[in-house]
Amino acid sequence: MTATDMPASETLDISRIDEEDIRLTTGFADIFTAILLGFGISLLIGIGFWLGGFVVVGVAFALARPLVETRRFAACANVLAVGVALGTGVLVSLADAVMLVLIAGLCAAFWYFYRVPLALALAIAALAAMIVLLLTSVFQMSWALHPALALADGRSEVLAMGLLLFAAAMWYDAKDRLRQTRMSAVAFWLHLGAAPLFVHGLFAALGTDPWRGETASPALVFPLFAILTLISLVIDRRPLLASSFVYMVGATGNLLYGTGGKEDQVAPALNAAMAPAVIGVLLLFLAAGWSPLRGWLLALLPETLTRHLPPPAQHAIPQPVEDRAPDLPEAESEPVRLVLGFNDLFVALGAASLFVGAIVIGAIITISLTPELNGPEAARRFFGSFSIWPPLLIPAAAMWAVAEYFVRIRRMAWPAITSALGFALVTGLGSVLLAVQFAIGRFPDLLERRFSEAVAMPFGFIIGCVLLASLAGLAANMAFWWRHRLPISFALGIAALWPLAGADLIAAGLTDPDRAEPLFGWQWRMGLFGLAVFAGAMVWDRSDKGRETQRADIAFWLHLLASFLLIPLAFHLLPDGPAAFLLALVGLVILVLVALVIDRRAPLAVALPFALSTVPGDLALIGDLALIGGLLALALQWEKVRGWAFGWLQPAA
Repeated sequence: MTATDMPASETLDISRIDEEDIRLTTGFADIFTAILLGFGISLLIGIGFWLGGFVVVGVAFALARPLVETRRFAACANVLAVGVALGTGVLVSLADAVMLVLIAGLCAAFWYFYRVPLALALAIAALAAMIVLLLTSVFQMSWALHPALALADGRSEVLAMGLLLFAAAMWYDAKDRLRQTRMSAVAFWLHLGAAPLFVHGLFAALGTDPWRGETASPALVFPLFAILTLISLVIDRRPLLASSFVYMVGATGNLLYGTGGKEDQVAPALNAAMAPAVIGVLLLFLAAGWSPLRGWLLALLPETLTRHLPPPAQHAIPQPVEDRAPDLPEAESEPVRLVLGFNDLFVALGAASLFVGAIVIGAIITISLTPELNGPEAARRFFGSFSIWPPLLIPAAAMWAVAEYFVRIRRMAWPAITSALGFALVTGLGSVLLAVQFAIGRFPDLLERRFSEAVAMPFGFIIGCVLLASLAGLAANMAFWWRHRLPISFALGIAALWPLAGADLIAAGLTDPDRAEPLFGWQWRMGLFGLAVFAGAMVWDRSDKGRETQRADIAFWLHLLASFLLIPLAFHLLPDGPAAFLLALVGLVILVLVALVIDRRAPLAVALPFALSTVPGDLALIGDLALIGGLLALALQWEKVRGWAFGWLQPAA
């Protein structure tokens, strides 16, 4: 099926009940084009006055046909919908109510022509804001008659706005109980907008507003969170819980702070710092048991209510992740799984909170095991002992545990990236610590020297320590990849080998700080390492030309890594002055040809901000718009240009 063959019906055929699926992206081609649109819209709005807004609205409607109607690019559709709303806001310099009416009208028109759910949600939000604005005006006029009718510091307006959007979201949810059409997507965006307004307005109205210095009382926050949890389970939406996250962390921290004892000022603060771990575990348990909890809760409700709600999910027994990548959009030439739905983001929030809290718990353990560091000998014992490891081992174990269920079994995309990055961060630091402990064990007086002094270690021994750290980082990430089949972990493991490219430079710098600059410094080493990574990415690409398995995902992450290694270096080597822009254009043309040949847009995405920065100041706006326009035209005709390029490179015999 090609891009133009994709159905234009209301049915999306992607939703899984209880997962809150939403099409945020269709692949990296969609993401790259959305990045171009974001840069372009921001530049056009920067023109100022009404002209920029007029151009943004016109461009959004014009580009929606090839990008949304033909290509079905989800990220681009959302960026264009936001562009219509922002452009209208810049275009209109009238009263607030008139501006909101025009925003609602143009967003509704965008929905009517191109069926972008976010556009309809923005239109409804604008109408809700107008209603709240009118009600506020009425109450302000009534205040002159009776002060009790005055609204309290804007909090009531926020709460009213949240309630209106929540009611609209529930109405659209009721129209699509099975969540198979765009009505469900409209409800998703309305819930996403309603939740922070409703939750913040509710807590603020009850005297818990962290922005005003009001503390989160556990006696108030915990019961409200329990009620919001029940509501979220019943309606099968998680934004209310995500919006309550900050309040729960604050309330839990205040509760734990009181358990440390009044005689010690450090222990209460450390206890309070464990709050992210507690809330992270709570969110993850909620996510893991969402379906059975919801099924049990719905069984207690009357049929007159449940007939308007999504039915309980009927899950098959999940299987461990396979090599073949599931749910790849057929119209996307560069597929990559990033976010499947809001449940992905909800679990990732819990995993990130657990990661931070696990580091704090590890630090508390380290502090409890560590005596006072009152001399070099005590410092040597501390850095050479096991007591320094808990802040690294505990979060690593936490990320591994998260991946065991939510990645290996549930096959969730964004939690996979979150857990892989967290695991790579702490294991990378652990690899360095392992090498340091190895060096301290061999040279006990190492910590007694100042950093500026030469280290009394053999040149080859230092290279061996660098090798140890790199191989340890490689082994940890490869183990994570092998167990959970995460392509990004493979790329992170390769990235751990980067210090090996300059192991001799590290050794020379430690043994002789005043050495002369070598002929082949870090820049050249980084370039050679980037070329090696690029070659590896091409090997993985060739092993899966159809891009149907996770080998293609590994190639994608390796291409992204190679781009971050090579492209900033290339732009850094450009000379100063007007010649930089011309050389950057030449380099960009070469990069475009390479990207077309390998059918990868990652190099162009990485190069875009660097290329924009080389445009001369007197031509900045025109040059940036021309550059973005050219790349956008290329993105729209990528397949045709690529076919022409291949026909030119390989003419028919």
